Amino acid sequence: MKKLLLVALLSLGALAGCDSEKRSMKMLGQSMEPTIKQNEMVQVSFSEESLQNISRWDIILFESPADEGYILMMRAVAFPGETLRMEGGQLFLNGMRVDDEWPFYREPSDPQLHTYGNDEDYTIPAGTVFVLGDNSRFALDSRFYGPIEQSRIFGKAIQAAKQAKQ
Repeated sequence: MKKLLLVALLSLGALAGCDSEKRSMKMLGQSMEPTIKQNEMVQVSFSEESLQNISRWDIILFESPADEGYILMMRAVAFPGETLRMEGGQLFLNGMRVDDEWPFYREPSDPQLHTYGNDEDYTIPAGTVFVLGDNSRFALDSRFYGPIEQSRIFGKAIQAAKQAKQ
């Protein structure tokens, strides 16, 4: 059951010896469906330029804050100083509902399990990013473990990000 809930897992071993700035990686898990399906290959950039230009809705790769040794793939949603709230299956950023921009958010099967941004404004701390999986019913994301440290981010999905914006 835990494996089903773990978000977009990629083994660290898949990155060993990666000297290229771009690499295709396989999506494991359901957390980014329907944008990226389980076992789908995703083009990822590891360049400094990509990492310095992360913006809202970009899909990023980062080291899991909860399970050492796992790499997660999620969407960057909120940045330092911004406020975020999830209420009644709706996402609010800086007090504004963002349903048109974020069509994927739905309450998890048990919203009482998550603590960050649940029914009250949560301000994103300095040096962190709040991430969500597109398949929010199956994603263990920042709602559960809080925003991730920016230093944990090491890749940006470029192929999937283009598909999601079309």
